[in-house]
Amino acid sequence: EELEQVDNFTVEKLLDISFPPTTQEEEEEDEEEEEVGGVSSDQEESTESTTDEDEEEIESTPPQKEDFQLPKGVDKNSMPLKKRKRMRQLRYPKSRFIDWRKVPIFDLTVEEEFRIHNIDFRRDLNFKNYIKMMKQNLPSFENFKRQIFLSAFGLKRVVLDTEVYKLWMDAAHENHAKSAAEVFEEIAALPSEVWSRMRTENTKTWFTYGWSLCWANADSGDLIAQESKAGFWDQEFQTIYDKLFPNNPKAVKSLKMEDWDFFCSPWASSASDEEAFASTMIRVGKLAGKDRLLSTLYGLLIHLVPELGIEEEIQKNKLLNQQIMEITRLIYRYLKSKFNSTRVAAEKTEEMQGLVYELQNCKNINFKRRILVKYQDIF
Repeated sequence: EELEQVDNFTVEKLLDISFPPTTQEEEEEDEEEEEVGGVSSDQEESTESTTDEDEEEIESTPPQKEDFQLPKGVDKNSMPLKKRKRMRQLRYPKSRFIDWRKVPIFDLTVEEEFRIHNIDFRRDLNFKNYIKMMKQNLPSFENFKRQIFLSAFGLKRVVLDTEVYKLWMDAAHENHAKSAAEVFEEIAALPSEVWSRMRTENTKTWFTYGWSLCWANADSGDLIAQESKAGFWDQEFQTIYDKLFPNNPKAVKSLKMEDWDFFCSPWASSASDEEAFASTMIRVGKLAGKDRLLSTLYGLLIHLVPELGIEEEIQKNKLLNQQIMEITRLIYRYLKSKFNSTRVAAEKTEEMQGLVYELQNCKNINFKRRILVKYQDIF
């Protein structure tokens, strides 16, 4: 109420108030108030008499400012409000400010990070189940791997019997598709008719994608390190390898694309197919070959994206498109966290989406537009 009686004065001015000496009229008003309160001015003089020294101190004080006079009715003993510090007076580093011109980058949430590592864990579990199925259902499993190791060690390139390789790949497609449907929740959630229509071709695309991961790690030095980084080494393989090369993990050197005989030109039906295949393998390897988590997410996306020529009913399946969008968003969020840039993450995510269809074309080149060479013709 007292502050409301102050006209044309702000709180800032009140802070600099220097109260002037009271006038005779104000002293009379004070005496009246004290008498009403039960204390007379005579009593106050008797209890609060000042000494000569006090009077000298009062006289020695500098003259008070008279630029402001309190209106009547305002208690001169009231204390003004303390002035708060303004934000511009607080010292904060510029690094803590938010730049409105830039899109803020938020790190992965706990749920997103957990899901990414969970998918990566299930990738290892899927590969172990796949190798276990291959060992049970394919009698030539161990001989096939032994042939690869010995050929790479002795000939410095891998030469395989085409008939044996075809039997291996047919069994591999079937067992891997079955294992993936059991391990990955995203695939198990799909309607059975949708996955049964997609499983064979998408699994072939995933195997073609696996070559790019292996060749991206060809600089590892030895085959064990190369396939371990690519995610294709298992204890079963290690057992076969140790029988051939005991206590010598670096006996077999890492293998490039040209070190596999069935990828030595001419191997495709046309030179343009070979160039398209090699170019796509290099691009995919640069994007995901050295990043374990990204390669895992991308491999799952390859399992889910249907072929362009597949039935429209499958392409428009609501649940399938929902799973594709979730994995694509997870890839984008991972890339944004990794590169700390929304622009880079968006560009790489878009590029990886387009490369899925190029990998499907590479799958057709690898399995349908290949020059068949008999094993006997090589020797």
